[in-house]
Amino acid sequence: MLEQRDYIDLEHKVAKWMEEHRGPLSYPSFYAGNLEKENGSFEIYVKKNEMLLDADKKALSCLFGKASFIEVPYSLNELHVFYEMLCEKIDSHTSINGFWISEKENAVMISYDGNLELSKQSIKELVTLPPFVKFIEGRIQEEFTVAAGCQITTAVNGASGSCGVPATDLATGNAGFISVFHNALPAFAANQNVLFGNNAGQVCGSIISSLHGGNVDAGFVLENNTFSSSNYTTLGTHITGVDRFRFIHAAVTRYGGITGNTSGRIVSFHFSSVWQGTTIHNQYMCDYISNPGDSGSPVLCDGKLISLHRCGNAVPGIHQAGSCRYEEIAAALHIAWDPTK
Repeated sequence: MLEQRDYIDLEHKVAKWMEEHRGPLSYPSFYAGNLEKENGSFEIYVKKNEMLLDADKKALSCLFGKASFIEVPYSLNELHVFYEMLCEKIDSHTSINGFWISEKENAVMISYDGNLELSKQSIKELVTLPPFVKFIEGRIQEEFTVAAGCQITTAVNGASGSCGVPATDLATGNAGFISVFHNALPAFAANQNVLFGNNAGQVCGSIISSLHGGNVDAGFVLENNTFSSSNYTTLGTHITGVDRFRFIHAAVTRYGGITGNTSGRIVSFHFSSVWQGTTIHNQYMCDYISNPGDSGSPVLCDGKLISLHRCGNAVPGIHQAGSCRYEEIAAALHIAWDPTK
């Protein structure tokens, strides 16, 4: 298996090659994804009957090292087009609770809870189902009451969450931290006080901005003079920076208050979860273990923050966790990670 730093180097090289060779959509027309195997070699998926030049094959082999080329029916562009269509069409009236792109399965996966035929029918009323759609049973649950660095609680309804990571309001320069938004629904709104620890704790700040929709489930809390967030997790791991990651199978670790630190790998870069009438898109899907109480946990890759954990699959034995990307949160809330704490 590649070391994590090797993954990051490879990610940058592949991203550069993609930029130079992309078609009218996001990826080269023949490209369908990749997957690292347990022995450290790679499978590179290419669309069947799509022209793959010897030069492209040689370039990919040089990038990935030991690699085999596997033909599959559909390109990654085709999967992305349908995924984006679902993002536009899916709402709370459907009976599904999540959907994502799986390069390994060469499919768009749709998670349902209950009756499969009713779920298919609810989708068919919105879009035409292509042959690369696969349905699996699952129950998405938002996961509350986490303590990534410390537990926080909203004063109004006692809903708990995580302190997340330190951040700065770009408009004012004020210090604070970010957390997931759903931890305090419906009370997680502007100017609500946030307590340190449980609902008997001291006020540590107030919510200045928040968003629960689109690609973001997060809020920014302005700290008061008696509280300061930290870049050290509950287990003492130091968050050394922030990053974005687009490499399937890269190793990640999540630090939470219920299950502690659990590790896994990125399964999909485009995961959408549907819960209580709201769909959050373009999350990372990872296969680490999570439980109710873990929402807000920082998800790290090589010591750098890439996302905040927000939901998991409630079906026993199925490890599917969604997390909102840091860059999406930063752009939506107009904040930046604070490296000084």
